[in-house]
Amino acid sequence: MLQRVFVILTCLFWFGSEAVAQTDLTPIKELIQNERLEEAKAELSKLIPTKPKNLDEIYYWLGIVSFQQNDFATAQQNFQAGLKAKSKSPYNHAGMGLLQLNEGNNAAANESLTNAMTFTKGKNTDAEFEIAKAYLTGGTAEIQQAKVILYQIRDKEPELPLTYILLGDYYKAQGVPELAIEEFEKAKQKDPKYVPAYVSLAELYYEEGNYEEGAKNVSEAIKLDPNYGPAYRIRAELYLISTAKDKYARARNDMKKYVDLAQSDLKARTRYASFLFLTEDYEEMLAELDAIEKEGESTRVMQRLRGMAYNELGEGDKALKAMDTYFERSEEKYTISQDFETYGDILRNQGKLDAANEYYEKAMAKAAERGQDRSGLYQELAEGYEKDAKRIVAEGKKIKAESKAKLKEAAAAVNQYNDLVAKAKELAATDPEKAKELADQAKEVLASVESLQAESNEIAAKAAAKTAEAKEFYPLEAYYRNQVVQQERNDDKESLKSIYSLAKAQYNAEMWEEADKSFIATNELKADYSAPYSYRMRIANTMEKADTTTQDWYLKPVAEDIITAFGEKAPADMSKTEKQLVLTALEIMAQYNFNPTGEDGNYHCEDAKPFIEKIYGVDPAYARIQQLADFCEVQGGK
Repeated sequence: MLQRVFVILTCLFWFGSEAVAQTDLTPIKELIQNERLEEAKAELSKLIPTKPKNLDEIYYWLGIVSFQQNDFATAQQNFQAGLKAKSKSPYNHAGMGLLQLNEGNNAAANESLTNAMTFTKGKNTDAEFEIAKAYLTGGTAEIQQAKVILYQIRDKEPELPLTYILLGDYYKAQGVPELAIEEFEKAKQKDPKYVPAYVSLAELYYEEGNYEEGAKNVSEAIKLDPNYGPAYRIRAELYLISTAKDKYARARNDMKKYVDLAQSDLKARTRYASFLFLTEDYEEMLAELDAIEKEGESTRVMQRLRGMAYNELGEGDKALKAMDTYFERSEEKYTISQDFETYGDILRNQGKLDAANEYYEKAMAKAAERGQDRSGLYQELAEGYEKDAKRIVAEGKKIKAESKAKLKEAAAAVNQYNDLVAKAKELAATDPEKAKELADQAKEVLASVESLQAESNEIAAKAAAKTAEAKEFYPLEAYYRNQVVQQERNDDKESLKSIYSLAKAQYNAEMWEEADKSFIATNELKADYSAPYSYRMRIANTMEKADTTTQDWYLKPVAEDIITAFGEKAPADMSKTEKQLVLTALEIMAQYNFNPTGEDGNYHCEDAKPFIEKIYGVDPAYARIQQLADFCEVQGGK
């Protein structure tokens, strides 16, 4: 009897305390996949009061929605609520790991994600997918861990298409698009009706600039599911790289379709605004952001978009104000490298180059802090500053041409003035009235000469200002090109192009000694590259002219290097540039050996003669050495 009572009580305990049955979240996860985030949030919020068995997972998906909306504080609150509902929830440990990776706290993230995997007990594939997704947002080590998990899932359940989608994402993160395509194709093979596989392929082809393949896959996705919003977003982006005459109209129609399918979701509308930025419709983009804000919505991402748009419109103060608002609303741990790049771009466009450089350095530091490879930024900035300098130099040349044109007009007016004065003098005795008329005309012309000269001087001053402005860019170009070279050296991938570009930037910045070293380094990689020697000649000549305290021959070591590089070539085998370099180098060495100290009466013709003879061996008609050659023939040497 006692045993029977115990069994009854046990049954009552289990059945009496059982929570509401587990809720099927598939429809809500589909809403998230369709980027209908607000709708998903509303549906998830309705489920919380019912306290189903999988309450922890509901909080997780609420956290994911907030995360995708860049509301990281709310995402954290939801993940923590999920852990409160179930302390060993693999989903919410994965969510915390995702947040920690987003903050750049990789050590804490790895601990959270390791716990998440432990709590799946190898039986929850859906949770394992979420853990892998989180790992894919991390650095190199985390991305490799995602691969391990995905291989385990593939071995257990080889028919799941999502495995191959995420493996494709893994290879994308590794920078191997060919292998990513293979994995996405496998996902299609596993389930030919799995729409995300087609969309993932289309998105990758868009990133690779392959419109044809991208369009083919996204069109197939839309055929399979005409209501799958992300497909229209990807197709809109694909239209932008197409050759269709009406590509912008088509792209806009698809983006509007995407927003409609997303039920005018806030993030979808923000993405539409980003699309308008890509199509350079900055005014319309700002109008779209204004419309969103009038409805009571305003996100920090929208402020970043405002900053970017105002920057493109040349409204620097408004751009900075928008970015300042963005930073005010952003916790430092959630800022990304791109934020500081954007701020730097705005400052740079305002001509605040030193301040811009500070923000670019912050961008690199942020990327390094997060284990992200943003090394390409150095190259982009170097090329950007070079482009800016060239643009301003071109503007200066155009202005200078205007100044010369005014001077030409002034010169013609001077001739006209002289003619009038001469004629007036001729007629002074015979026709004084006509002479006076001509004299008055001469005065008017003289006034125009003065006016034209003043205009020319004013325009010339503007041209000089442009030259000075361009010079401000060269040190920054040199700085970033040096960063590129240092990175290449660290990776044992030193390239001729990078070092030569650095040397030219240093030359333009009048960093003579640094430029000379860089040109030498260029020739260490390619000894017969003639251009660096020409630059080194100019540098040495400049330094010699500037040095009034010593008798150093700055040109001598350059000349010796040129002779070593090209001097043994037969004249017929030399290019025109090489021949000129060798002749100049031999001339320098002849002059140096003839009079190394620069003191009269201490000449050394015998030392100079071998170089003179070599000059005539290269070019018997080389006139510039004739005077020295004649002197030594007459003098006979001392």
